[in-house]
Amino acid sequence: MMNEYLCVGYITGAFGIKGELKVKSDFEYSQLVFKPQEKIYLGPLRKEFTIRTIRYHKQFILITLNDYEDINEIYDLVHQSIYYFKSDLKLKENEYLTEDLIGFEIVENNQSLGSVIDFDNSNSQN
Repeated sequence: MMNEYLCVGYITGAFGIKGELKVKSDFEYSQLVFKPQEKIYLGPLRKEFTIRTIRYHKQFILITLNDYEDINEIYDLVHQSIYYFKSDLKLKENEYLTEDLIGFEIVENNQSLGSVIDFDNSNSQN
């Protein structure tokens, strides 16, 4: 079975001088991806890296990668998208990726209300 990649974040910049990367992620299960010893894949070539440390700062996730300990070593990683193997995502029973619900029929009181065609991820509560 071929692994399908999920885009789970984006490296917005470096943080400090010790090789920390500043990550922006709106991925709904980011806490399952961004943790020590998890493998992530960066950029269009999906180069494999292992997360060494993680911490949170304001709206960002700060990570370090194994074998990268200096700001000068990580400049090439800035502005790269972060990917994760969908098959490595350990969801619990009754947990689903939002994108996997597209196409599902919505039924209430045994009456079809239609099917899911898209999601609006805005935080607006109109």
